[in-house]
Amino acid sequence: MSVKLYADNLVKQATLTASSENAQFPTSNLKDDRRSKVFQSTTTSCNIVFDFGDIREIDSVCIVESGYDPIGFTSATIELNSVDSWISPPVSQVLTIDPVNGWINYDWASVQNYRFARISFVNTPNPVEVSKVFIGKRVELDQICFSYPLNYKQNNNASVSRNRLGQKFIDEVNTQKEFSGSINTMTKDEVDQIFEVVDYASFTRPVWVNFNGSYVLNDENKISGYYYLNDDPTFTLQSGNYWSVGLSFTEGT
Repeated sequence: MSVKLYADNLVKQATLTASSENAQFPTSNLKDDRRSKVFQSTTTSCNIVFDFGDIREIDSVCIVESGYDPIGFTSATIELNSVDSWISPPVSQVLTIDPVNGWINYDWASVQNYRFARISFVNTPNPVEVSKVFIGKRVELDQICFSYPLNYKQNNNASVSRNRLGQKFIDEVNTQKEFSGSINTMTKDEVDQIFEVVDYASFTRPVWVNFNGSYVLNDENKISGYYYLNDDPTFTLQSGNYWSVGLSFTEGT
């Protein structure tokens, strides 16, 4: 099983321009870490241009649904270019949508260097809705990964009350994923990858997590998603100059 972490999100500092925008749900909502703050178009198709201000390194894109509603589009394509022109951009990639897990991800094999990105959405017959988007570089834990056991659970946030007969009255809301585990025997070079994520995100910024392990899960995207670290982790230097760290995540809402 390998794990990919996405923390330093270029979208947060980008200038966003949409071809169609509902004034009640503007593009600025994409920069708000709360998943319930969504962007909406006024039409059944639209595109959003992301201007990063300068040429930036990009090798990944992720999109997640709001946590309360399903993914608000039926197709999406990302394009990259050095200029804000989209007649024949050098990079164009159709994105695969996982509506069950509310998760979309594409990783380029090599780093792309461009200033602009554009994502085009279609959602016939309804307006487009987008919750959170990541564009940037990933940290891929390929040679190092979580040790056994890896703990995972889903917290149901339903509000439950009982009357004097013991009958339940349930207000269903949503669920939150949680997982935790340890990464052990890391060299000084390998632990730098974790430092990179923790230094940027701490427990106050979201970290997108993508599990890739078909031999562990039939549904590889089951645990993948939009998370926060529960606290600043403790790094331990062990005998042999190997590092270990415990990481605990709760899904962002």
